[in-house]
Amino acid sequence: MANRASTQADALCLFPVSSAARRRAPPESLRSFLVSPESCLDFLFIENVGNLVCPATFDLGEDLRLVLFSVTEGEDKPLKYPTIFNTSDVAVITKIDIASAVEFDRIAAHRSIQSVRPGMPIWEISAKTGEGMDAWLGFLESRLTDSRQERQATAMHTFNISLKYL
Repeated sequence: MANRASTQADALCLFPVSSAARRRAPPESLRSFLVSPESCLDFLFIENVGNLVCPATFDLGEDLRLVLFSVTEGEDKPLKYPTIFNTSDVAVITKIDIASAVEFDRIAAHRSIQSVRPGMPIWEISAKTGEGMDAWLGFLESRLTDSRQERQATAMHTFNISLKYL
C-alpha cells in the first residue's frame, strides 16, 4: 500500500488542459492525451473547478467522481449545493487537522452530506498531518485494482477521477 512518504517521492506527470474562454475543457484534449504513449498512468486526476453547479453536470467519463469539501467552508455546503454531491461518488473532507480551530462540526457535516446523498462514502483527510491519508490511498488503490481487473481486455488501465472543490 502506498503511504504518504512514498507518494511524495513519486514523480507526477501534469498535463494542463486549458478551457480558455469556454466553460470546460474540450473532451478531445483529454482523449488525445489518453491515447498517447504518456498515458500509461495509474491515476488521472481531472480538476474541474467552477461555480459548484456547472461542473457537476459535465460528464467527463471518469471512473470515480469526488467532491472535495474543506472544513473552512462550513457544514452546510452540501445543503447549499446538492447537485455537486448528488453527481459525485465520494465526498472528501479536507483540512481535517484544523477542524476544531474553525469550529467545524463533523457530525453536522456528515449529516448534511447523507441528507443530500444517502450512503455516500465520506473520507476525512489532512495533507498537512497525513491524517486519513493511508485509508484514502488504500481506497484509491483498491478501486484501481478493481478497475484493472475490469479492463484487462482493453489497452487503457488509467483510473480517471474528477475533483470538485467547494
